[in-house]
Amino acid sequence: MMPALLLPLRMALVVGLLLPAAAHGASGQRKASAKTPRVEVRKPRADATGTVEGTVRGESSGAGGAVVWLTRAEGPTPKPRPAPRQVVSQRGKRFLPHVLAVPVGTEVAFLNEDTMFHNVFSHSRPNAFDLGLYEQGVARSQVFTEPGPVRLLCIIHASMSAFVYVVDSPWYAQADAQGRFELRGVPPGEYVLHAWHETSARPSTQRVTVGGGLVSVTATLTQDAERTALVPGKEGPPGQSQLGY
Repeated sequence: MMPALLLPLRMALVVGLLLPAAAHGASGQRKASAKTPRVEVRKPRADATGTVEGTVRGESSGAGGAVVWLTRAEGPTPKPRPAPRQVVSQRGKRFLPHVLAVPVGTEVAFLNEDTMFHNVFSHSRPNAFDLGLYEQGVARSQVFTEPGPVRLLCIIHASMSAFVYVVDSPWYAQADAQGRFELRGVPPGEYVLHAWHETSARPSTQRVTVGGGLVSVTATLTQDAERTALVPGKEGPPGQSQLGY
């Protein structure tokens, strides 16, 4: 009888010894779990873009309105997206702005704000065009599909002259009156910097290395364009200094 009575006591003793050990083990697991370091997964960063800033230098005529752009020195240059519709006004017998830079494929509207008739045409190939005569309040448009300078003229008022420069690059800008410019968002790499002014027969060029920061450059214009007081008529040869009212 005695061994039977002792059996429950022995079982209780074993259970009492095991429970603290189990509790201690669980507590130890919780502490170990709490000390497990967190692993932060970071996405790879894209290459930082750079900025090209500088000054365009000209002769006594200055470099204001110069057009600057970048092309890749090696490999193709990405095609630019056409800009939203641009407007050149005919006001006071002038084209305003005098120089407009646009990417390939951009539509430009020519708005007559004067009380007289105007015309817009150009002999500049391959962007030659003629919008005819139209009155005040009317705008006629032209889409420029090829890169290069386009000289704007009016058959009625030969004193009116301006330029649209069409660029085939997503990185372009126009210099301010002091010749300063800035090109942002340029991926790292080797580039050719082009600079054109209405006094230039051809753009000047120079190599530029772009990293992830700021690059400062100075561009010197060629300014070798033929200068004449007369402008072409629609047939091509130089006309009078003033053909109309």
